[in-house]
Amino acid sequence: MKHCTQLVLAALCLLASFNTQAQKKSSARPSLFTNFPAVINCTEQQLASLFTYNNATEVTLILPDGLTLKGPVKWWAKKFSNLQTVSVMLTEFNNILFSVTRHYDANNNFVYVAHLFNTDYADGYELQHKEGSNYQLVKMETDKIIQICSR
Repeated sequence: MKHCTQLVLAALCLLASFNTQAQKKSSARPSLFTNFPAVINCTEQQLASLFTYNNATEVTLILPDGLTLKGPVKWWAKKFSNLQTVSVMLTEFNNILFSVTRHYDANNNFVYVAHLFNTDYADGYELQHKEGSNYQLVKMETDKIIQICSR
């Protein structure tokens, strides 16, 4: 009888391990920017041009290497005198948002921060400041930096 209980318990543990979902790899999300390079240069003037539009205005930002960011301004806000944000819905990239924020640094120069990604896709871009008025959109793998909670 003692061996029967151990066998039943072992069988239940084995059955439970087959149905466990915690260790299964989630389905791979598609990449949206596979045809574009890992680094795309842009200037402060290009980023500043986005802040001249209002909500619902169609904008186009043409960047090197064939990346064109085009779509309507979905949100434009000036929260404080030194902080502004604009979000453009990119219709050619499945309506993801390109969000750019600018603020003043200690020397009263604008500093830009931006991201271009969506949790439905495995890649995106993040804006990084380089020397002077030069910026770069650097490709990132969202699978490595954003933890997606599944239901």
